[in-house]
Amino acid sequence: MEDLSAWTPRPTPTNAPMSGCYFAIHPFDAESHCLALWEAFGGERTNEYLFHFGWPKMTSWRDLAGELEPRNQSGAFVTCVFCDRETGVPMGMANYMRIDEKNGVVEVGAVAHGAPMARSRAATEAHYLMARRVFDELGYRRYEWKLNNANEASHRAARRFGFVFEGIFRQAEVKPYGNRDTAWYSLIDKDWPAVRLAFETWLAPENFDGHGGQLMSLSSLTARTLATGDLRLVRAGSDSRTMVEEFQAKAYRRTREAIGGEPMPLEWDYGDIFAQCEVWLASRSEKLVGVLILRPRPGDLYLESIATAPEAAGTGLGAAMMTAATERARALARPAVRLVTNTRNPAQDWYRRVGFEEEREEVLSDRKALHMVLRL
Repeated sequence: MEDLSAWTPRPTPTNAPMSGCYFAIHPFDAESHCLALWEAFGGERTNEYLFHFGWPKMTSWRDLAGELEPRNQSGAFVTCVFCDRETGVPMGMANYMRIDEKNGVVEVGAVAHGAPMARSRAATEAHYLMARRVFDELGYRRYEWKLNNANEASHRAARRFGFVFEGIFRQAEVKPYGNRDTAWYSLIDKDWPAVRLAFETWLAPENFDGHGGQLMSLSSLTARTLATGDLRLVRAGSDSRTMVEEFQAKAYRRTREAIGGEPMPLEWDYGDIFAQCEVWLASRSEKLVGVLILRPRPGDLYLESIATAPEAAGTGLGAAMMTAATERARALARPAVRLVTNTRNPAQDWYRRVGFEEEREEVLSDRKALHMVLRL
């Protein structure tokens, strides 16, 4: 059980300015922002655009201000306005709401992207920065997104941003349009390192070609399962750190004996590994039998570690996990998988059998390293 004896209430999230590469978040001001938001949402088409909010019909930007301003004044909403980084023109919004400082829980809701930012890097970056404030700046434990179950676009966005579907509250509300079933999604602090890595990898300039097209999709980066044949791997959160460290120590015992020293994966800081890499777990009969650690890089997928339980030797698990690694590389549009191993490690012969080739040797202070590549 998690020890929360030192837990303290969290500060209230604010809409203080946040700046990204593609846009900026500005604190809400009705007079400065509502007309531009009204126009970004399509004027009177705003009623169609915000249909799932269940607000009364609006005829002008003043009606939009009439919905947002009282909610901000009461603290029900903390509206973050998404503005063009260069011009400052508002393009969309989202709101911190149902804020529970005592328990470290906050919801993001009333999300609306105007046409200028729809399906853009700016929209993705906006949600990354809002989540980063909640988790990294303020230390919240849970970030929720509750949406109208009939709103398929919001379902897609929540899944793409790494939120976990938790279920449906049926007949949760009566709205002007009728019944609302509410779908619940969440991110928790233990999910966040992997989701943050996915956001940052996707947003990096090298993830886009000369025409602005993405090379890796965010949906692929936030995927929580990796399946090949009858093997299914699950993405691990930071709460699995101790379990992974203990597994690695047992799995690399044979390697330690073979090379006469400490294998590199046993020298790592696994806090950094969970923050910078994808950690995948393979289980059989509810027992952990394999750990696969991958690092997406601009030109390849780097295989940091592939480890199997001693009792799984000879079962084909290692080969299946390697197939999962190559399929992951293809899903991330990476043309090669690379790894580094000790030249004394007998596993290098297995790497060659599954298709890896030697690129070069590197002499380090305490060992000689062999760099290998599998081109896809």
